[in-house]
Amino acid sequence: MKHRALVLLLVIACKSKEPEVAPVAKVAPPPAAAEAKPVAPAPEAAKPEAAKPLNFSEASVLFLETRGTTCVWVEQDPLGEARRELFSAEASCGSLRWAYSPDQKRAAVLVVREEAGPELHTIELATLIAQKQKVPPGKVASIGFAPDQALIALIEEADYEGKMERVKEGGTEFLVFEGKRYEVGIEGAPGLAHAFRQEGEAWKRIETVSTAYETDFAAGIEALAVAKTLGRRGPSYPYELSAFESLAPERPEAKILAAAAPRSEEDGGEWGTVQTGTITLYAWAETTEFVLPKAELYRLKGDTLRPFVLPLEKSSYVELQARGPYLLLTGGEEQAWLFKVPNDQPIARWKGVYGMTFRSPRPAR
Repeated sequence: MKHRALVLLLVIACKSKEPEVAPVAKVAPPPAAAEAKPVAPAPEAAKPEAAKPLNFSEASVLFLETRGTTCVWVEQDPLGEARRELFSAEASCGSLRWAYSPDQKRAAVLVVREEAGPELHTIELATLIAQKQKVPPGKVASIGFAPDQALIALIEEADYEGKMERVKEGGTEFLVFEGKRYEVGIEGAPGLAHAFRQEGEAWKRIETVSTAYETDFAAGIEALAVAKTLGRRGPSYPYELSAFESLAPERPEAKILAAAAPRSEEDGGEWGTVQTGTITLYAWAETTEFVLPKAELYRLKGDTLRPFVLPLEKSSYVELQARGPYLLLTGGEEQAWLFKVPNDQPIARWKGVYGMTFRSPRPAR
């Protein structure tokens, strides 16, 4: 017995040194597999919301609108609900310049600030998101886009105080800039104009010319060759937008106009035509250094001259633009009217606007 008890104790002792094993539990059968559900994708980062697509008609316009101390750049179709505000700035509307890229994907706005310096912004037209840009050195007077979509800045450098370096050769005077000579013009205050091209975040000067400033005849920055290649930009000069075309005195209409609305030689003006897509209107313009149309329009039926009534005094200076059957009239006190010719009742009117123009480019003449 003692021997058997000793053997049993030895067996128990040996088993106590083996690792313990948990008893195996009975496992219930797994439930039926649930139908797999698609996992929702992780939310993407917020993207800029695209501007609502708008349909603009031939009557659509662009303008700068004054709202207290703010100027807003607006495009609008007065025939429908299409209207959007492209940009706004705490500045007078006279200090804003704008430009469209040829592919209509971007725009740019220059805010001319005399004390704080100019501000330049580019706008993605699909989202209306504006991004501030660096400006080139000098006094930025205008902006535009080159045919290859590059942004161009036009710089004014007038020598009002005669401080620029000059040299004379014979009877000709030259301005000296970076070692090169530029002949001084005879009209207005002499100076230079520069063109800079944006390349990445840098600006590269691509052209410098001699020009003149201050007088009505002075070309200023428009003397630059690159200025003539730029796409739509504004506010534009009236003569660039005007639908007025001089009427040759020998034309039969000119004789009818002279008889029906005679003028004296002291009037210093001329008759011209305003071509619309429906009828031709006839306008009187004052001619001095420039041709300045007045608020005096007529339509001709056979040999009968009938007035096209305008909401301004005949002596008022106006700008006349035409697109298809639409006539855009802008006058003093920042006002504008839109007509659908031959109806002389305006279909739209604006107040507090500056630089009003049709949205579509002027047709080539």
